[in-house]
Amino acid sequence: MIQADNPILVSVVVPVYKIKEEYLRACVGSLLEQSLKEIEIILVDDGSPDRCGKICDKLAETDCRIRVIHQRNKGVSAARNRGMEQARGKYLSFVDADDWIDPDTLAEAYRNGIERQADIVFWCYQKEYANRSVPAVPYPQNGLIYHAGEGIEEFDPFFMGLLGSSWGKLYAADVIKGCRYDERLKNGEDVEFNFRVYRGLKKAVYLNRPFYHYRQLGNSAVRNYNPKMMEQYGLTLAAIESDLNENREERFIAAFHTFTGLCYLLLASQLVFVKENPAPFRDKRRQMREITDTEPYRSVIAGNQGIHLSIEKRVALFLARRHSFFGLYCLVQIKKILDKSEK
Repeated sequence: MIQADNPILVSVVVPVYKIKEEYLRACVGSLLEQSLKEIEIILVDDGSPDRCGKICDKLAETDCRIRVIHQRNKGVSAARNRGMEQARGKYLSFVDADDWIDPDTLAEAYRNGIERQADIVFWCYQKEYANRSVPAVPYPQNGLIYHAGEGIEEFDPFFMGLLGSSWGKLYAADVIKGCRYDERLKNGEDVEFNFRVYRGLKKAVYLNRPFYHYRQLGNSAVRNYNPKMMEQYGLTLAAIESDLNENREERFIAAFHTFTGLCYLLLASQLVFVKENPAPFRDKRRQMREITDTEPYRSVIAGNQGIHLSIEKRVALFLARRHSFFGLYCLVQIKKILDKSEK
């Protein structure tokens, strides 16, 4: 148990909103079981309308390392910002309340951060389905080190495998000092945050250990049909473009193009070519054409060979460039079938 006069080495911020009790308890339990004991766990109840707030309070009674913040519902970005404002650790990590981490996660990440004087430590993760786990490993090598400005080919933290989430990382507190999530953004807010954080990044370490367990939920916000998705991604992309005005480094631009291409494909698979979209197929094709001809999607699709996406996603963008929207539709449906079989 951490004593009052002991330093807090790592602060873990957990936004909480409408999470199943068993998931929330499993998440917090995995944090309490960390081999690194000098931590604090900040549970931010974002005005959850269910019992989540009371469960957080009950959990705090069991261990003095747990702190609970209650606020009216403002969204995950506001919850993370509130947690960051209260964090006292030398390093900061985020965990989503329906996920969990291995017992030695923070100890290994902290050790690598200190020994290698890293600004950020990354690690890989496992997709957790109801009956199986699927490793997600962007780089096979362990202990890869990135130095800003050296352009190490085999390790670039801006690749989407590492850029796009807040979780799965240990941030040095002084690196993210003053950085906050843009609370206007509803999609891709993690990516925009990391763009700004990475501007001051000097050194990063990648650990090829699937410490993080990402629960694959069918009702996840990132998988649900959302009619406002195009507007929301447009706002995020505009914010990142504004960030790029302060740093036009080539790898930042490549990362922006990668994320733009990914946003386009998400619009195809979760906004246009979904059964929840009531429009007839002819209108869906027209909608997809309009998106394709809108910036910044248009420019990225026109030159997608420079972005870091899988071959199947590049093929999808190639079809979009040729305005072969029926082919794009077929790829989306095949991917959905494969995703279902993976579960």
